[in-house]
Order: sequence, then structure tokens, then C-alpha cells
Amino acid sequence: MKWKKVLIAVAILDSVLLLGAIGFYFSTDIPSASSKYVAEREKAVKAGLTMSLKEYAESMRVDPKENAYEFVEPLLKKADKIKVGKPGEQWLAPGYKTIKPYLPKLQEAKKKKHCVFPKEYKMAAAVLFPEFSRIKNIVKILSAKATEASGNNDLATARQCWADAGYLASICKEDKTLIGLLVRIACNAIIMDSMRLSLQDKQGSKEWVDMIDATVAGLEIDPDTRPFLSVEHMFACDVTEMLMRDPKSINSFSVMEDPENPTPKFSPMMIYVRMPGFKEASLARIHESYTAVLADLPQDSFDFIATRKAFQHLDDRAEMKGASYLILNFAAPVFSQVFVATHKQTAQAALLQEAVAQIRKRNFDQPELILKGNRYTDLDDKPLKIKKVRDGILVYSITPDQEDQGGVSRQQATKQGQGAKADFPVLVKK
Repeated sequence: MKWKKVLIAVAILDSVLLLGAIGFYFSTDIPSASSKYVAEREKAVKAGLTMSLKEYAESMRVDPKENAYEFVEPLLKKADKIKVGKPGEQWLAPGYKTIKPYLPKLQEAKKKKHCVFPKEYKMAAAVLFPEFSRIKNIVKILSAKATEASGNNDLATARQCWADAGYLASICKEDKTLIGLLVRIACNAIIMDSMRLSLQDKQGSKEWVDMIDATVAGLEIDPDTRPFLSVEHMFACDVTEMLMRDPKSINSFSVMEDPENPTPKFSPMMIYVRMPGFKEASLARIHESYTAVLADLPQDSFDFIATRKAFQHLDDRAEMKGASYLILNFAAPVFSQVFVATHKQTAQAALLQEAVAQIRKRNFDQPELILKGNRYTDLDDKPLKIKKVRDGILVYSITPDQEDQGGVSRQQATKQGQGAKADFPVLVKK
């Protein structure tokens, strides 16, 4: 009789737990999202977004005769010997001595159409281009050397260093990811800041001005993000599959608040990942969101207002409450940086081209922007500014957040304690 009561109690408890689980399940947005999975996937397929890891690997295959890998790899390996942790920029000069013997090989690399590094295409998260940090460090070294060469009036060395740095920045696009795009943009920003300082100093020399103008024109600064979306979509889907196989892998994506007692930032994932339909619901949200972004992106990649709106839709979706949006939250953060980075890059290029035009015209009485209609200067948010100052004309670009700092440079802002609040200026001297 006693065991009978125990069994009845257990049965009641099981029923209560089952009803509770069912109630919890239907209180989430998983059922409604998962019911849309097939339709959303069909939209993504029709948009040309869906790409398998096998297809991605195939897209990365290049003719070995057109691959610059063998010429670039020794330089990047040598970069491991550079101690970048030294205070300030004390590592830049010795860094140049370390890499200098390997730079001639870049001239051979530039003759090739591609620079693709060998990878193991077993899981999407493992195929990101592994050389980003080394490339960025070398670009810093080359740009610093170019600035030094400018101070020594060594035009040939400055031109070569900027050209080599620009080439290394360009190969970051090869893995077709937005992270690669952002690294390329960061490298270009380093190069252009170095050129800005030299233009400021060498504007009295036609030879230097012409060289800097040609170097800016040679940089890859196309802000088009459209070609990268299929790969990013693949990564998002792969994260979903990975979490379904191993929910504990959520830890690798979480911000650990306490290293001694690590706790996943999104602990509800542990519960939801085992619920029926969670995978389909998550994939439905991913398909829906990426398809919407692709549809919203303007054909003109320099239409920054429309581009910002397109990516904002994805950020808004990632912030929505609901179990089906949890994985999208991991996939979307990089997109919030895209608009700022691409806009800043094109504004910096526009500023340098405008400054060159002002130096050549030298109209100090009634200064106005010269290159109106140029694809880099005719930006929707009108980031370029020009004003008369005591020493001449100050031409500058403001940041994408539209905060006008009056032409304060990053170096001046640091001295004045303004932190990151700075513009990108060139003073055209009388």
C-alpha cells in the first residue's frame, strides 16, 4: 500500500512537471517561429543566401599559380617574432628591421590574383582567416616607417611602405567575412592616418602631394557588404547546429563575468536548446533576418543612410525578447560595427582627396568644397567640413556619429583628454 502511494505521488509529480513543461513551451515564441521555418528557408534560398560549408570551401579554391600564399606566409610567420607588447610604439622600429628582409617577396605576391591560406573546412567557425592580427601589426609597422621616411624626405621608401601596407590590407577580404572586411578597413585607416600626417607636412611639395593622391586612389575602399552576407549567414546557421549538438559550447560565446566561476551570459539557452522546435525556430529567425537585410541593402554601397537602416533592422531583431532570437544575438553584433567602419573609411579617403584638391587650388579667401559629386565626397551624411582659420584652411571629416569636434585630430584629442572624440583634419597652410 505504501509503495502504491509513492507511485501515485510520482505519477502526479510527473504529470505536473509535464504540464508545466508544456505550459512553459507554449509561453515561448518557439512554436510560432518554428512553424515559419520552411517558408523562411525558401525565402533565404531564393535570395541566394544559403551556402553550405562545402560550397564555401569550393568558393575558396583558387588556381595555385594565381595564389600569393607562398610569398606572403614567410612575412606573416616572421611577424610572430615581433614583441608587440612593448609600451607605446617602441616595437615599431625594431619590428621593421625584423620584417624588412621579407618585404621584397610582396612584389611577387602582388602579381597574383589571390592570397588564400590553406584551411581545414570541418566547421564554419574554424575557417576564419587566421592571420588578421599579424597583418594589422605589419601594417602599423609599415605605416610608421612611411611616416618616418616622410620626416626624412625619403619619398621612395614612403611610397613603397604604403603600397605594401595597402596590399596586405586588401588580402583580408579573401575569406569573404565581415570580420575580414572590418580588419581591412582598420588597416586602411592606419595607412590613411599616416598619409594625413605626411600630407600635412609635405603639402609644399608637388611630388609628395601627387604621390599621396595616387596612393589613396590605389587603396581598396569599396564599402559594399553585400558579398559577405552569404558567408555570415552560413556562420549563423553553423552556430545553431553546433549548439544543438553541444549546448555547453555556449560558454565559448559568453562573456565570463567571473573567471573563477564562469557562468554563461545567456543561461536560458541551456533550457531552450533541448526544447522541440528550438532549432527550427532559431534558423527561421536567422533566415528571416538575413533575407530582410539583403533586401534592404541599397544597390549603391555608398548610400550610407540606407545601409545603416538595413543593418539596424538586424540589430533590432537581435535585441528582441524571445527564445527564438537567442542565437541571432550571437550572430548579429559584428554588423553593428559595419556601418561605422565603412562610413569612417570612405570619409577619410574623401578628406584626403579633398585636401589634395584644396592644396592644388589654394583658395584662401572663400574656401568651399571642391570635389562635389565625387563618389567619396558626395556622402549622404555630409561628413566633410571646411573652414577658414588663422593659418589657412582646415579641411576635416567628422565621425559617423555626426559629432563635429571642430577639426580636432586624434593626437590633439589625446593631449586634451578627449579620448576618442576627434575628427580627421588636414590644415592647408597659406
